[in-house]
Amino acid sequence: LIKRFNNRFANFIRNYPGQQVSNVTDHPLEYNTLKGWPLDHRFWNDGLYHHSTAPWAIDMRVREGINFVLTLERVREEFDLIAEELGRALAWAGITLQCDV
Repeated sequence: LIKRFNNRFANFIRNYPGQQVSNVTDHPLEYNTLKGWPLDHRFWNDGLYHHSTAPWAIDMRVREGINFVLTLERVREEFDLIAEELGRALAWAGITLQCDV
């Protein structure tokens, strides 16, 4: 399958030399290299096969920025959950101390 992919990729480059392609340094593809790539590697997510030229699809800095924004949202959500837990703990402590006095 990888050999077939390499052949088709080479044919594509030969037939469409002016067309945008994924990073050519990844080719020819080898199994050991492929299995070591994480799911967010550019090979899997380069936007090439969706014909997208939007910055979020092709610019790695924009994509990293999106990931940072999403991480920041998760951090804010965690702070909200911690604040709720703190409120519950203080309410519990208040009730418990009131009963013991």
